[in-house]
Amino acid sequence: CLLRPVVTQFCKLAEPAARQAGSSDMADSKGSVAEGLRKRKGGKADKAPPAPDSGARRGTAADDDDGEKQPTSVGGDPELEREDAALLFFVLQFMSFLLLGFLVNRLRVAFGPPLMVLAASVFGPRLAAWMTWGRMRSLVLPALAVMHVCYLSWVFGLFPCAGPEEGICGQMSEKKTNDGDLVDLMEWMNQHLPRGLPVLASMNLAGTLRAFVGHPMIIHPQFESENLRKRVQRAYELYHCGTEESFAQTMLSLSAKVVIFEYARCFFTPYTLDDRRKNCIKGKHEPEDQLCLKLHVSTGRFKLLFTNGGYSVFRLQNTTAGKAPRPSVIAKSLAEPSTWTNYVDRCASQQGDTCGPRLAEAAAMWLHGLKRPKVAQTLRQLALERFPQDGLVQYYMARYLDYDAKRTREAGPHYELAARALPNNAYVLREYLMWLDMEAKDKGRLQTMLQRRNERQLLDLMGTGVAELLCEAAASSKDVGLSDLSQRFWAKAKAVAPLGKCVQNNWPLLHPNEGYEERHDAWARFWKFVSAGVTHETGAHHGPAVRYAEPREYLLSPAAVDKARAKAAKR
Repeated sequence: CLLRPVVTQFCKLAEPAARQAGSSDMADSKGSVAEGLRKRKGGKADKAPPAPDSGARRGTAADDDDGEKQPTSVGGDPELEREDAALLFFVLQFMSFLLLGFLVNRLRVAFGPPLMVLAASVFGPRLAAWMTWGRMRSLVLPALAVMHVCYLSWVFGLFPCAGPEEGICGQMSEKKTNDGDLVDLMEWMNQHLPRGLPVLASMNLAGTLRAFVGHPMIIHPQFESENLRKRVQRAYELYHCGTEESFAQTMLSLSAKVVIFEYARCFFTPYTLDDRRKNCIKGKHEPEDQLCLKLHVSTGRFKLLFTNGGYSVFRLQNTTAGKAPRPSVIAKSLAEPSTWTNYVDRCASQQGDTCGPRLAEAAAMWLHGLKRPKVAQTLRQLALERFPQDGLVQYYMARYLDYDAKRTREAGPHYELAARALPNNAYVLREYLMWLDMEAKDKGRLQTMLQRRNERQLLDLMGTGVAELLCEAAASSKDVGLSDLSQRFWAKAKAVAPLGKCVQNNWPLLHPNEGYEERHDAWARFWKFVSAGVTHETGAHHGPAVRYAEPREYLLSPAAVDKARAKAAKR
């Protein structure tokens, strides 16, 4: 209703131009036909006499072939009316795309081109439809220029940021992501999952996996495909409460051999299926009815291939499913070691040194993500029993005792074992250093660690987490009287991460007479950001980036795996 008057006016503007174009084409056609007739009769084409000046002006009417009056335009020159119609078209297009931008975030870019056209029209002969410059041009253009200069002055006055967390100032902080679990999943798929095996995963996850693994995806982000929508409706049973056998049949109908679950999406989803028998309904179903949970205690149709802090992978088997257990039985079975023993044996033989840390991260996920502490305790104990010398397993055990169980004194031996096994891991060293400083208060061991000679010097370490380690080491060195070493640690920490949280928190300890905010106004932080940047780390969903601290090459493509295997074969 709001656009109807505008559209009506648009039609009024477009009609005369179309009528004039049609009449001119008709006149040309009649002239060419008459000329052809004269030539066929053998006569010479007479020169057409010049048309008499009818004296018609804009807005008047002219006689057509039948002697009737036809308007040449509505209130003006047809050329101007066509220009008005074009401008109106861009205005309507701009408003429509602007509305779509409010509704759909990714479509905000669509109204950019119409906006550019409308902005360029300012420098044309007319500012807008139905408005001619005439003598106003010499006044309007300078006025617009002055307004533009005033606007630019106001904008430059806001630099470098309009507010503390706006614009570039919103980027002047440490960047942390939980994509480590995804990197770990893709590397495992490239190394251990047979290529060409069809994989069923959520649309978002499948879109990412397609770029890094050599496995066809059953569904992927192609929203304009009707066939894909139908497949999604069937495939998203994986996040609902269908039976194990019904889900197996769904996978067979989709030609899927492997299914990947995202633990972060293991809840009663609002996305409903057309087949309502498979939907999870609160009050009717228990959490254990979800496929993402009960497949861990599969009755025979599915086999667990992989699990870490964010994902689990199951393969469909050519067996018959047994009787579906009740939710209470599923909850009890998940916490029993016998449920996981076979998987741990396969994991240890196939995945090697990465199995223990993956189990430890999975335990953290079951504790913090799925809120099942008994299952987490089972996985944690299995990892510790099977991989007692693994530094990352010891670290996760220490972290659980320190942060979750609040048994800080018991965490010390595990931190020490982790530090010995991983002497160049910045996250492990930082946790052990802070435990010695704040909990054990053992200055002797703290000095030995800070001045270590047998391993690489702390100042020579590289990778994520090093800035935070040096920052904490600077404060601890000052406390134990190593002032020179403290200044060296502090200088390196400020050079690597001048905008880091640790530098901000420890600033009063190292600079008691000067506040951090006094030294770092908006422009100072801007230049620090330009010169040094900010730290980026990739960790697990429910843990730090300890497994990704030391720089190494990740096998995130089939070609990278082939290259690594060829190199290993040459050795």
